[in-house]
Amino acid sequence: MWTVISLITAFISILIIASRDISFREMLEQFKHAWQTAYSYLGSSLWLNIAEILVSAVMSLIAGILVIYASISIGHLFNKHRMLTSFGAFLCLNTIAQIITAIATTMILRITFNPLVRTEVTPLDPTFHSFMWCAIILSFLFAIAYYTITNLILSKRLNLE
Repeated sequence: MWTVISLITAFISILIIASRDISFREMLEQFKHAWQTAYSYLGSSLWLNIAEILVSAVMSLIAGILVIYASISIGHLFNKHRMLTSFGAFLCLNTIAQIITAIATTMILRITFNPLVRTEVTPLDPTFHSFMWCAIILSFLFAIAYYTITNLILSKRLNLE
């Protein structure tokens, strides 16, 4: 929740800073024009793209919070330097996640993208949707893994009584 509120606050702050140069009415007109341009380019696929991006953002947010909990749990398995080991666990978990993500996206790119036919990926391409679903599924799997790590450590290793 705090991440969503922070994102909204940052967006409003950017709008306030940008409103010094142009009026709020002009800003709304630009947003309307951008929406119409995107809809004319993507058509009804725009809604699918927005839905995929939102689901991916929520899943990434959940996985991001759970990796912090998993790192703290791993760090508290050690008697000395708990903060340092938590930070090290965070770096290790993120490095492992990045390696897995890189391998998965490379595999999808090799399967779905033909550089002889096209040289860019647009939101209309099936490759874009493949990448989005890959991100959603990987975030979901990482969230499950981080939750399992945290749950196992808290229930089996740490004495919280």
